[in-house]
Amino acid sequence: MSKYVRAKMALLSFLVACVASPMWAQQPAFETTDPDTTINIVAFFCNHDTTTYTYESRKWKVNAGDTTEVHRLTEKFQLVVTDSTPDGYKLVYIPLSFEYNDTAKSTDKLMYEALWNLTRNLRPEFLMDEMGQLTHLTNWREIRDAMKKGNKMMLDSLYAKSPELDSVMPRQRMESVLALKFINEAGVMDAYEEVKTLFDLHGRQVKIGTTEVDDSTSFPSHTKLWASYEAVEDPDEDYEGDYAIQSNTVTTLSGEEAAALIGNVFNVLATGEVAGKLQQLMVDSLKTQMTVTNLEDYHYFFNGWPKLMRKQKIIEIKDHKNVDESSIEWADYIWGTYGGEAEEPKNSF
Repeated sequence: MSKYVRAKMALLSFLVACVASPMWAQQPAFETTDPDTTINIVAFFCNHDTTTYTYESRKWKVNAGDTTEVHRLTEKFQLVVTDSTPDGYKLVYIPLSFEYNDTAKSTDKLMYEALWNLTRNLRPEFLMDEMGQLTHLTNWREIRDAMKKGNKMMLDSLYAKSPELDSVMPRQRMESVLALKFINEAGVMDAYEEVKTLFDLHGRQVKIGTTEVDDSTSFPSHTKLWASYEAVEDPDEDYEGDYAIQSNTVTTLSGEEAAALIGNVFNVLATGEVAGKLQQLMVDSLKTQMTVTNLEDYHYFFNGWPKLMRKQKIIEIKDHKNVDESSIEWADYIWGTYGGEAEEPKNSF
């Protein structure tokens, strides 16, 4: 396999990630408080509330019916409310454990373990408004410095494993692009994808029932959104007032559109001559339509604490498919009650 093909395969999934996004940004702020027609996603947290979550991430490829898992990791973390005021909350993220199953290359496992060791003692402190929307990361500079070290280790591993990449995507240029990701507070906050997923919808309102939206402002997409209150099936785990929100977004790109999108990023990462060759390679190889499907399944407790969050992205080109799946599920919690005593600890085991 040529170095150009390797570069194409290494970047394809990363580049398509910016193509199809869920429609949450289109959901309005509160317009009505009618509980029969809408659900308002609001945090009702108490000081010292503590919830533990298990995060799982898996990636696999399907080629002509053959499925290969290429990535799987599991981590546990705890979220603790350290301050609760009428204006919002202070939330601390505490890493608890991490496991990477070596389904691909041993160097990947070493890289993830090194990153874990660099960040395991950090305690990101998030600020939230009264609705539960993330607004600030108070110690982002400390975390940025640790992530810079992590980026260096990641690139050391990548370019040691594939030294020919330097002639396609110069390491210095890659370092500059990665540095831009963490240049400010917003970029560092985005690195905590699991926390962002848990609270992305807080402060928003969704209609009960099914809503369908067609969007052609960038690439043609169709979204189906469904929201409902949930029945109490297990009194030990469910509460009256728990609710769920699901969405399914399908975006289609022609081969020319996909090649153009990817070519723009190659122009940033690769040298001029190489970028041209890579873009032509994309034009030659992407002859058919690309379909990107985003599936999201979010479940919340009555008080706005996330219960279960599942996301899946499927990228399909002819008989090739890349699947990226993640889930975040509560493991145990200790919550306070307004004007009363703290609840008994609960776990999902």
